[in-house]
Amino acid sequence: MDIGERLKLAREIKNIEQKEVANVLKVSVSTVSGWENNYRVPPLKKLMKLARLYETSLDYLVGFESGSNISKKDLQKLLIELKQQVEKIEIYINNTK
Repeated sequence: MDIGERLKLAREIKNIEQKEVANVLKVSVSTVSGWENNYRVPPLKKLMKLARLYETSLDYLVGFESGSNISKKDLQKLLIELKQQVEKIEIYINNTK
């Protein structure tokens, strides 16, 4: 997993919108998007703020460690949200047959 994927995953697990990240870091939404899509790499000071915002380690965000400090509670919340999205997709598919 590359840095952009880790940034996006950490943000989604914390259920934070790119706009909120941009406001906290005083950057544009397109800058946050660029980081998550690997068009740019955030400067070290921004990475440090991102790690604090996402409650994870800088080492995790840059790929020096494979695990994250992301809490079990946050992971469970994300899993529930993913299951809900799958259910919506299944309902859509069944209704279009």
